Parts: sequence; structure tokens; C-alpha cells
Amino acid sequence: MSRMTYPHLYRKFLQLLEANDLEGLRFLLSLIDRHFPEQKDISISLNVYLLSQEEDEEKACDLLDEALQHGVWWHPSTLDRSPFFKPLHSCKRFSIIREKNQQLFEKNRSFGIAKILYAGDETSSKGIFAIHWRGSNAEDFSTFWLEHHSPYRFAFPQSSQVHGIRSFHWDDEVIAKNELKELFQRFVNDSRLSTRNMVISGASQGGKLAIEQLLAGQIFKARGFIAVIPAIIPHTIETIKRLLQNNNWKQMKGCIITGTRDPFYEETMKLKPLFEQYQFPCLWLVVEGLGHMIPENFQELIEKATDFIFST
Repeated sequence: MSRMTYPHLYRKFLQLLEANDLEGLRFLLSLIDRHFPEQKDISISLNVYLLSQEEDEEKACDLLDEALQHGVWWHPSTLDRSPFFKPLHSCKRFSIIREKNQQLFEKNRSFGIAKILYAGDETSSKGIFAIHWRGSNAEDFSTFWLEHHSPYRFAFPQSSQVHGIRSFHWDDEVIAKNELKELFQRFVNDSRLSTRNMVISGASQGGKLAIEQLLAGQIFKARGFIAVIPAIIPHTIETIKRLLQNNNWKQMKGCIITGTRDPFYEETMKLKPLFEQYQFPCLWLVVEGLGHMIPENFQELIEKATDFIFST
């Protein structure tokens, strides 16, 4: 683990958290501090959680208060809903901490700027436009796609909608569509690739956007989509059904990568008969036991997805 990558860190973090392996989490905390010093919000959140598990809520509140004084903050919903912070809700000082955090959030939420990160093989004739999941950023998200050598030219758009100190989301659909349209066109212009040689992809919230916006045909023109653990809810299914009825998707293909333990799995699988009904060609790659996470064999699955989408 001396050369830990961000995807390795993220997956290990979720595994240890699910197992409630406190010793493992303490060791992981030391690795985060050593290898990822920029991930202050993650390391402090984990440290607060470990202190609360030791029933030292006062020390945990001290740590959280000190972090806020040094300009580290979270989305207000994170303090309210995250299991890391819930044990502190009974702490008398927590309401003051919540108020300080809200002030920092309001102060910084307007500073987000939409941007795009290019990576991969610049000589490749195939491009992948990969939309980050909620609560992430282009740089961190790109590491999952670039974990191993990949023969594609990548573009990773980043939303201007601030979620946390280093994270963003696509919650406002109007802003998201405008920014994605502009950033995708920039990718097309800079890469000089034909849109027939491009794939729109994304994970979770980004995966849902990839499906909806490519089928809508208003901001994207591409060969197909790759949606990884897409955040599908009942409303999404109705939207996709209407888009399929519009017939804007001819000559497109799709691929959905999901897992049997993903909280969105049941709703996601309802798309399968819907795609079959409208004869939309879609490859389904279901990973047994996978939760809401990009799988370890991701590179292998991307190869299968792109082979399917680019096949005649």
C-alpha cells in the first residue's frame, strides 16, 4: 500500500467502513495524511468519526471546530446526514459548529468555475467525455478512468456548482446542461475528433446525465453512452421513456455498468425491458456484490463497453 492510488484509497475506505474495522480505518487515516494531504475534508471526517466511536465527542467537536477555523468546510447536508457526523448531533456545541460551517459554505459556494481536464492518449481517434459523480471533482474522478493505461482521449468536465471544499455537483439541471454543452463543444474543437468517434460517460449523477442528455440529443452528439452505477430513480425512468419515444437516438448504443448491491440497482434494471421495448441496443454489465462504487475491473469493463458501442 506504499504506492496507494486514489481509487485504491476510496475502495479500501468503503470496505473498512462497511466492516466497521476501526483499526483498519486508523491505519488508513495515516495513509491519507501521508499520500493525500490535499484531502483534508476526508481525513478530518474520518478522524471525527473515529473519535466519536471512542465516545470522545468533545474532542471530535474540537477537531471539527479547529478545521472550520482553518477554512475546511462541508456541504451543510453532509454535517446533517453523514454517519461521520451524526454522533456529534447530541454535542451542545454542534449547533454552533453547524452555523459556522453554513457561513463558510455560503461564502464559498459562488466561487465555482466550470472547467475541463484533458488526459489519456492524445493520438487516439476515440474520445470519452466522462462526467463526474456528485460530490467529486474532475481530477479525483479522472483517476478511476486512468488507473491503468487506456487507449482513449479523455475529457473530464467539472461543474461550477459547489458541493464541498473540493467537490462539485450537477444538481441545477439548467446550469448543468449549459456547462456540459459548452465543455463538450470545447472538447470537440480541441480534439478535432468526429462526434461519431466519441462516447458520453459518467458515474452516479454523471451516469444519469450521460443517458438522459445523449438520448435528448440537444447538448451531445456521440456514438453512445457508458453509464456507471447511474443514479436512477422512478422519475428518471419516466424521463428516459419519453426520450426513447422521440426517436432522437437512432444509430446510438449504450452500456450500463451496475452492481447488485448498488442502492440504485433495482430502478436501474427497470431500464432493461424499456430499452428492449424500444429496441435501443444496450450492453448490460452487472457486477455481483458491487455497491455504489466504480469496480476494480473497471478497465476491462470499459473495453467491453467501447467494443460494443463502436462495433458496426
